[in-house]
Amino acid sequence: MKKVVIPNEIKISGMNRKIQFLPKEVIFPGEKKVYFGPEFIYFHGNLSEEETWRELIKSLLFFTDFGGEIEDSAKCRIAGNLTVFLIENKFLGGTPINKIPKKVKILGWEYQVNEVDFVINENELCLGQADVLSGEIQLYANLPTYRKWVTFFHEVVHGLDVLEELSEKGVVWLSWQITKFLADNNIISVGGDLSENHKK
Repeated sequence: MKKVVIPNEIKISGMNRKIQFLPKEVIFPGEKKVYFGPEFIYFHGNLSEEETWRELIKSLLFFTDFGGEIEDSAKCRIAGNLTVFLIENKFLGGTPINKIPKKVKILGWEYQVNEVDFVINENELCLGQADVLSGEIQLYANLPTYRKWVTFFHEVVHGLDVLEELSEKGVVWLSWQITKFLADNNIISVGGDLSENHKK
């Protein structure tokens, strides 16, 4: 079983909140599993680590303004798929990841992650691409570290979007937000500035 660590505090959309699990006998209104207060995030006591992370990532996607580019149903599916990805690839073990992994699994498909001098997709130069048939993610080697992480998650999001619900703009926004969330919470080390300017 893969090790999954739940932090005591988490930063979502620029706000730090402490995490607290309530006793199992506490009943939340409706079917809710999580309640957001001004200083705390309260979770139902019978949630597993995976369910807790899924709710945190779902909250990130619902709290973030994607300019109408991402439907709520897609947010729920991507949150579930992203949680599985992060757990399977050992991002949530409590130790910051300093380098992009050389190999990852996306929804059962294994990919080699290679940094290359040129990335060419449909006869055009680009920053990255993923090919499910060859099982390879290519990243442009000369990118700054933070931009390489964003590009990596851009290709991961494409792989997680199995129903192809996201526009390319939605993928850009989402990959940036995922990278910022993971960096803000010391899950990855991006080695640079992730200000709003880098979404473009």
